[in-house]
Amino acid sequence: GTSFFPHKNNILIKSHHTKFTMKIKKKQLQNTISLTSCMQPFLEWTHKRLLDISIPGKNSTKLDVDLEKIIHLTAPQDNGDIMDLWGEKGEGRIAFKSPIEFAWESLGDNVQYHYLINRITEPFKNIVNHIKETTNQTSLSIELPLSRENEFYLFHLYATKGQQRIGELKTHGKHGYGNDLRFRVK
Repeated sequence: GTSFFPHKNNILIKSHHTKFTMKIKKKQLQNTISLTSCMQPFLEWTHKRLLDISIPGKNSTKLDVDLEKIIHLTAPQDNGDIMDLWGEKGEGRIAFKSPIEFAWESLGDNVQYHYLINRITEPFKNIVNHIKETTNQTSLSIELPLSRENEFYLFHLYATKGQQRIGELKTHGKHGYGNDLRFRVK
């Protein structure tokens, strides 16, 4: 099913469906809201969507909403459950040996996966856009230099089919969630 949770001017959407229709009344929204689905715990719900809408001059509107699939990362960490050391800072951040094996479940045929790896310093500052590539494979092995003090890597992954974005990586820990995997190389 699909669940909606009102919070201030936002509605949180959690769903197993790729598409749904909803009717929204203007007086409930105060004109503009953000619709977001969020997985906590992740993969309990498998789709998400961020959508800004406004309802000018009408009392209600009907929306058809296409949702993106959450990409299930299986290596180097599994995002299907609370992730070890997620949200830790500095030397406490999770570390992997290079080369790092990344793997995820397929979102179907003819899907392109776009990944980006940046090297970051703390406090948060981008040092190098290390890698920005596209693949049709669901795994890759990447050799990365060792992390220096106060440095980490940020791995972001999303999927497209044709011109449509159909999925994105989400990660989570005990105290929140994000759109990337942050790690150190040891």
